[in-house]
Amino acid sequence: MTTSNALRTALCQASQTELLTALCFELPADGTVPDWIKLIPAGEFQGFDQRAWINDQPDQVLAVSLDGRDKPLDWEHSTQLKIPKGEKAPAAGWIDQLESRNGEIWGHVSWNAAGRADVASGQYKYFSPVFDYEQATGRVVRFVSAGLTNRPNLLLTALNAQQSLNHSPPETTMELSEFLKLLAAAWQQPDTLTTDQALNHAKQLNTDLATARNAQQPSLSQYVPRADYDQVLNRATNAEQQLADNAKAERDQAIQAEVNDAIEAGKIAPASKDFYVRACNHEGGLDEFRKFIDGAPVIAGASGLDTKKPADTSTALNAEEQKIAELFGNSADDLQKYGG
Repeated sequence: MTTSNALRTALCQASQTELLTALCFELPADGTVPDWIKLIPAGEFQGFDQRAWINDQPDQVLAVSLDGRDKPLDWEHSTQLKIPKGEKAPAAGWIDQLESRNGEIWGHVSWNAAGRADVASGQYKYFSPVFDYEQATGRVVRFVSAGLTNRPNLLLTALNAQQSLNHSPPETTMELSEFLKLLAAAWQQPDTLTTDQALNHAKQLNTDLATARNAQQPSLSQYVPRADYDQVLNRATNAEQQLADNAKAERDQAIQAEVNDAIEAGKIAPASKDFYVRACNHEGGLDEFRKFIDGAPVIAGASGLDTKKPADTSTALNAEEQKIAELFGNSADDLQKYGG
């Protein structure tokens, strides 16, 4: 295996579980602009880098891919490469229909003027569909997009066209130095990244991934089910609220008692009760009220008039007392003199 192939293999192993890839198909050489194009071969197929994929569930691929949105057919996979950078990624056309034909995935293209002109004039010779696949099995799971291209990106694997289309377009690759610079930027490594360093880094990524997957499961004694946690949290919240309500009730009771005592002591007027209750409810208000009452003079002492009656007055009998007095032949003066 060459250094370049070894590097690509290591990168593939260090990639994520579900990955994007692209295959390269040749457009008609006579300038015909096809309405339907074959996007994914049926069954097993293999790329230049010896990776193999399998499209053995085309109906499932269609079910996942048909999400009600047209798929872009762009230039040079700009949807995947430029949009993440905030750059424009115009479409050459839109794949608005997908079909399974004998296990192959075909797509209908609604070309726009610019895309149709580039194909008809021979400006672009190939198109490269992009799809998701499972790394563990190589199974195609979803069609994503497609792009007109004359130089398939090294990271987007080109299909062995001779195997599927009975012709053999030349393989194109970017320079190794350019590729290493891209890797260095993606991995946040120095620009001087060498092939050996890239291989070692890719192997380390693969080792770290395996270590993470095989890490010891945490002890269940340190965790609780979410439902139990939510129940305990609700109980704690309710308990805190109950304590707050109890504290407020006790505070209100203490304020009422303090204000009533001040009224009884004649240090504040009964008409001012609501004012002092509101003042005591402010932060520190009850303590300030107590200090005020301790030094306040008596302004409304007892008058002694509660048990006194004006001179030359008598108490009128109510209806029941009057009836009883009449039954016993007593007058109001008798009851006043001898007691009711």
